[in-house]
Amino acid sequence: MEPVENQQKSTPTSRPLLAAAVLLLLVHLVLVVQAARSTSPTFDEIVHITGGYSSITLGDCRFVDVSGLADRAAALPLLFMKLRFPGPESENYRDGRQIETSREFFYGSGNDPESMLFASRLFMAVTGLLAGLAVFLWSKRLFGNRGALVSLAVFSFSPLMLAHNGLATSDTYASILLLASTGLLWRLLHRCGFGVLVLSGLSLGLLSVTKMSGATIVPVALALAMVRLAAGRPWTVKLGKERLITNRAGQAGFLLVLAVFLALFVWAFIWGFYGFRYSAFAQQENNKDEVRALWQEELAEGGAARAAVSCAWDHHLLPEGYVWMLAQVWRNVQQRKAFAAGKYSMRGWLWFFPFCFAVKTPLALMALLLLSFLALAARSRVPCLAYRLAPLAALFFIYILYAVFSHLNIGQRHLMPAYLVLFILAGAAAGVTGRLARPALVSSFLLAALVAAESLWVYPYFLGFFNAAAGGPKKGYRLLVDSSLDWGQDLPALSRYLAQRGREQEEGPAYLSYFGTAVPSAYGLSVRVLPGYWPLGHSDELALDPLEPGTYCISATQLWQVYMEPMGRWCGPYERAYQQAARFRDMVMSASGDPERLAELSRAVGGRETLENNLRLYAVLRLARLCAALRQREPDARAGFSILIYRVGREELSAALSGPPPELFPDPGIAE
Repeated sequence: MEPVENQQKSTPTSRPLLAAAVLLLLVHLVLVVQAARSTSPTFDEIVHITGGYSSITLGDCRFVDVSGLADRAAALPLLFMKLRFPGPESENYRDGRQIETSREFFYGSGNDPESMLFASRLFMAVTGLLAGLAVFLWSKRLFGNRGALVSLAVFSFSPLMLAHNGLATSDTYASILLLASTGLLWRLLHRCGFGVLVLSGLSLGLLSVTKMSGATIVPVALALAMVRLAAGRPWTVKLGKERLITNRAGQAGFLLVLAVFLALFVWAFIWGFYGFRYSAFAQQENNKDEVRALWQEELAEGGAARAAVSCAWDHHLLPEGYVWMLAQVWRNVQQRKAFAAGKYSMRGWLWFFPFCFAVKTPLALMALLLLSFLALAARSRVPCLAYRLAPLAALFFIYILYAVFSHLNIGQRHLMPAYLVLFILAGAAAGVTGRLARPALVSSFLLAALVAAESLWVYPYFLGFFNAAAGGPKKGYRLLVDSSLDWGQDLPALSRYLAQRGREQEEGPAYLSYFGTAVPSAYGLSVRVLPGYWPLGHSDELALDPLEPGTYCISATQLWQVYMEPMGRWCGPYERAYQQAARFRDMVMSASGDPERLAELSRAVGGRETLENNLRLYAVLRLARLCAALRQREPDARAGFSILIYRVGREELSAALSGPPPELFPDPGIAE
């Protein structure tokens, strides 16, 4: 690895290398844009875009989620469109209801939702190329031109990056800024000048308003500082007159000064991002106290973290909108429902993210990483190699520890910062010199090509990628759900499938149980609504309608009943509740033609609202029992891998709803 031996000197960039890098980034962009055009909004996107639009146009931060910078970036293209925004005149907006306001903005205000979404996604895709550029430059500095090209190739064709780089979410931005902040801090610890100091502060400031997982930069910085002090190398400081700090005591003192300066810089940056205004509300509204009361509920439980957030709130240490973000994060890290490989938990598992890596990483990339680690091990005696890899190692291991011990077990995307490090290290084998140079180089490029082939296997549904060892994308729904597979993105694919089915033959009505925030009718879907994570239709009619043989389209997250009540596998208590609810529903059905009898029944159960709630309970229990039966067999078709399609005949439907339970466990199997 010649560049390693030359330490800080970087190999010159040749024109062919530059052309190849530009070509790879362009191919990546084209694939991302094509995927963006082929899918409906993922669960969080319209919320991010609406929050950013409200923040920019009205100066109102009630909808700024845990990714303020990404929200505003995603909303920027919308400023050049003539849109109607449901502002203070909307009840949903005034009451701080994020999803309802977002759906009103996209689907209920006369705007073009597809144009809005694509404009945001295109901007995010173009700016997301910075991640590839960072991978390329860092790999080039470590492993030379050949290593940089391999690293950029596996980045460009990674299904993870292809799936998320074009989404209006915060994951890519947070990953870029974590990598950039790590690199800038490492540079600052060796040569401190005004330029790198300001860039470090800006990078940390942007990271602080992008995603709360960015706080992992603090232990990363501490680890880098300890490595730097242990090395005992002179520290060049050029803040005015250039000087060298050679003793550890002086370096430790200057480190403390830098830490205080950067902390104050970030604190001021956060205030500046929120316009140096404490209130999250741009206007004095009558119900802002009610909205704040809802925010306070996020802090119902907790220890030291709750006390810290409450202190920031009470003493106005940080802007109100930012503290609201902290409250949301605190809620999510305490407890979050999770599913993996047929198992359920309220707090997740230590093995969740290693499992994600094992089933959703291309096998060719795993082989390339193994080859690269062997190459690094063979060159372990190269002077300064371990030292130069220190920032990447610190970022990778600290972030992995954070992810593994997090209770937020919902998606592979939370590993993206670690993947960027792995993409850089994947170039190590191509940077080998000497006798093994040619075999290593050929193997590296061959494996990079196989990564591309594996990813293109699922084009354009990159979010549904699972490697062959895991059974491929068609088996993925049995392993992971939510943002690892099913994030609401496949309504267009479902629309195309049902349109084709309608032309071929009539198979009864189409039903949909959807995990997402998009509106199916906006994609030409005319379906009967089953209970979903978010209401799509009139629940009273839904509860009373008997199910018919037909086509049942079930989002993978709904099939496994991850976020629904009842959650988990079908069990004795659920069966008893279902039978009781079915009897009540039959009573209501028999009284539906007699207003007096229906009113009497309503009074008997405690009022109309209680009656409606009981009908809703029947609807969700009926869906859960049906899903338990459908899980026993493979789907007949799939819409983009995330929406499973079952053609259910009369006998199968009757057995699922009225026959012996398809499965009957003693309990729902939910680990605490």
